[in-house]
Amino acid sequence: MINLIISSFTNAHLLRFLSVQNSAFVGYEQDLSELIQGYEKFQNLVKIGEIEYKNTDKLLVFTCKYLGELTSRSSRKNQYDIAKKALKEDFKDGAVFVFYDEAGRFRFSFIRRNFGDKTNKYTPWKRYTYFVEPDAQTNRTFIERIGSCTFESLDAIQEAFSVEKLTKDFYKELSNWYFWAIKNVSFPNNVNDNTDDEQYNSENIIRLITRLIFVWFLKQKNLVKPELFQVEALTSILKNFEPESDTNHQYYRAILQNLFFATLNQEIGHRSFAEDKGFLENRKTYSIKSLYRYENEFQKGTTQALELFSEIPFLNGGLFECLDNKQRDGKVFDWDGFSRNPKHQAKIPNSLFFAKEMMVDLSGEYNDKKMKSVKVSGIIEILSRYNFTIEENTPVEIEVALDPELLGKVFENLLGAFNPETQETARKQTGSFYTPREIVHYMVDESLVSYFKTKVPEVDEETLRLLLSYDEQEVTLSEQLKEKLIQATFDCKILDPACGSGAFP
Repeated sequence: MINLIISSFTNAHLLRFLSVQNSAFVGYEQDLSELIQGYEKFQNLVKIGEIEYKNTDKLLVFTCKYLGELTSRSSRKNQYDIAKKALKEDFKDGAVFVFYDEAGRFRFSFIRRNFGDKTNKYTPWKRYTYFVEPDAQTNRTFIERIGSCTFESLDAIQEAFSVEKLTKDFYKELSNWYFWAIKNVSFPNNVNDNTDDEQYNSENIIRLITRLIFVWFLKQKNLVKPELFQVEALTSILKNFEPESDTNHQYYRAILQNLFFATLNQEIGHRSFAEDKGFLENRKTYSIKSLYRYENEFQKGTTQALELFSEIPFLNGGLFECLDNKQRDGKVFDWDGFSRNPKHQAKIPNSLFFAKEMMVDLSGEYNDKKMKSVKVSGIIEILSRYNFTIEENTPVEIEVALDPELLGKVFENLLGAFNPETQETARKQTGSFYTPREIVHYMVDESLVSYFKTKVPEVDEETLRLLLSYDEQEVTLSEQLKEKLIQATFDCKILDPACGSGAFP
């Protein structure tokens, strides 16, 4: 039933799905279109049914059509405002809202309003949302979670929208890939020592993961072409492309290394190839690591490659700097292996990016006999199965997707698995080395309240907490106090000496 909603969303299909999932669901149709007057891009707001629970809780279900192309970002605020407007008319305890467009894309949201522990006052609504597109590979989590949800209680529904579980699931897959990868790659490292090519695999793979996830978020902003990660497109770009080959390394070299080091690390107007013209000619560009390489891997040569990367922006941040020809302890290291010389090239097989799901033995890497048969797949396959959002979640707006904060979490967790002092614990934690978002916001709020009480003592604590909350209650302050609070904000200096990757907001 869940696949029917995805492939062809209609109110009738949603009604049928909810009736199958929970026999207590009562379907009907109540037109609420008068509530969306003035919202030009919305029509047909309908309450289509409800579930009344034994503990007196009630779930309401609404749908509304969006006139335009719905995306994970389009008109989010208007959708939230419409939902709150409808709930103010007839609010019970929780609600499902589905905003959909003509093409069948939809945002499937669960909205719940909680009571405070002591005052029994409402806290702001929280909205949890899946964005779904017909036939998209990223629908997997929605299919698994909502497809198996019984809607037996509001807590059960909220669990189906858990971002924490999503993050742990992702990190578990990524962790398995990391331990699989370090057994199947090699890097030049010390260029004068052929025995250390696998000695620093952990560091190099962590660096690759960090770069690749960062690029994935750029792809979400349409700054990097999706064709760079699609097997079908790559077969018309690369010569004799074998996506699941264990011996061919052309994807990492021709696509990812050129993307990292010669595109993202080079200004648009200065991008060009270090063409392979033999040893003497090649020496002229030997140490220039921001020039494209491997032109022979492209079906249409340098012209096709330059066009492929032409519109990707230059990022001057250091993450994509090529770390070849670097000194350490008086020795020369090629950490990335971005070279025309086969002896100095990194070897990362295509299969590590595009292999379909398979079973491998990782018991040695995890030091756990239970890990003798573990599912792994290529990292591009893994990334393609998850929804990514470029908007960071807030305490009241939660997209069931992986947000930019993930980059820091992954980096910290993998460093924990790599560091000899923490690796035993880290390898068993599978994704819980970061501070939960709710605790982060609590700590930040408490710190700010304490700071503002000192800097602007004329404003009482209750008002300060209201200002920092997501409550929509209007706060009345004099212009003088507003200016003092603004100035105090500008003057505020924050020191977090144990910030890790900086993901802690």
